[in-house]
Amino acid sequence: MLALSLALAAAAGALPDVDQPLRTGASAPADAAVIVGVEDYAFIGDVTHASADARAVYNTLLYTRGVPAQHLHLLDGGSREQILQQLEEAVTQVGEGGRLWFYFAGHGAASLVDGERMLLGDDVKADTSVFDARGVRLSELTSRLRGVEAVVLLDTCYAGVGRTGEAIIPGSRFAVPTAATRLEGDLAIWSAAAPNELSGPLDEAGHGLFTYLAVGALRGWADGELSGERDGQVSLDEAQAYVQRAMGSLQVTGQHPQVEGRAGPLTTGSEDGPRAWTPKAAAQPDPQREPRPERLRPARAPGEGRPHRAGLGWALTGAGVVLGAGSYLAGQSIESPTQTQVSLYTALNVAGWGVAGVAGGMTVTGLLSGDAVGCSVGGRF
Repeated sequence: MLALSLALAAAAGALPDVDQPLRTGASAPADAAVIVGVEDYAFIGDVTHASADARAVYNTLLYTRGVPAQHLHLLDGGSREQILQQLEEAVTQVGEGGRLWFYFAGHGAASLVDGERMLLGDDVKADTSVFDARGVRLSELTSRLRGVEAVVLLDTCYAGVGRTGEAIIPGSRFAVPTAATRLEGDLAIWSAAAPNELSGPLDEAGHGLFTYLAVGALRGWADGELSGERDGQVSLDEAQAYVQRAMGSLQVTGQHPQVEGRAGPLTTGSEDGPRAWTPKAAAQPDPQREPRPERLRPARAPGEGRPHRAGLGWALTGAGVVLGAGSYLAGQSIESPTQTQVSLYTALNVAGWGVAGVAGGMTVTGLLSGDAVGCSVGGRF
């Protein structure tokens, strides 16, 4: 029944809440994590929902996975140096049989020098001469994870365009090599999109699309995705399959999450999530095109409107007058009308004059305001 209710909620546009912590009672005392959400950038465009994304992942690792609070390093923003410092400290906290978790939501980009994938700190500038120096290369990240089991989740993209389609450095093109990264040891990287795709938002949920679905998967939504039978654990393969299917149901065609490497079971999340999706995520911008500037409409002087809408408004006004007057005259022409005829012509008379009054009032108001309402439903166009 819970699965059915969540599916109906999704169909109605009410997305399940992933911000409310799911307490499973699980314990992972040997784990540690670095969670980075860079929403506010000092010199380039911001990344919508990145802070909320990081907080949701933090709660998932703390309450659902059971990582000790003292082993969780949450950065709401951060430079290259701060990210690497927190990572190095967290690695030392991983105990025997434990796992290091690393999550990043923010801008990514391909290096302008060699195309390597980078995670951008909050002080990066739209200046090609210093751009690379303010990012963390993926090779720097993975080199610090040698010797520990690690799972890396990246809600970012590398095509040089942000979540809402704005260019990081206008006029610059970012090309990421398509060859898979060779990973060593017990390391898995789960990325929101393929190298030259974009990672978009799910504004209805207040999160990045990938993060929202990934957190849901870790809460238990993905349990049984591959076999059809729930076993109380969520594997990386199940989580990836669930997120891919959900994105397909949401008609997202330009974003395909990628998994590199391997990992053991992720969580023991028990929440039964939606099996069907209908709300649409934000449209995915084309990374190969420059973002189209916002179209600004010129101001209109009072009385200047759209003739075809104004014409429609006057036509409805005239039709109402004709209906009202015609029904009145028709009723008067009958010498001995029945009660039914009286009621009919009275209703037509009232309806006609009502339509005329409403349509005429809206049309005149729209024309005087320069907004040219000009139709029976009114409103701004």
